[in-house]
Amino acid sequence: MIVVAVVAWLGWGLASDFSRGWELAATAGAPILTLLMLVVLQHTENREAAATRLKLNELLLALEEPDPDVVTVEERPDEDLHRLARQYRDQARSA
Repeated sequence: MIVVAVVAWLGWGLASDFSRGWELAATAGAPILTLLMLVVLQHTENREAAATRLKLNELLLALEEPDPDVVTVEERPDEDLHRLARQYRDQARSA
């Protein structure tokens, strides 16, 4: 798809003797395509992260006594995240 677009753009440049409009299409089109790619990639990344969180929650709930604070950690404020991180770091050091 991209190769076809580049060939068409170069063909247009040859046909128009590399006019100002041809240059403008490249300078305006590249940032628009970059923004579009960014939106698509972020959507895919957010979807994968949500799926990973669901899988991890299932694993946590499979434990005999899951910590409810950890299962719902993504819904908590940053202060709670830092508190839980310190708590589990301390537990790991003492183990």
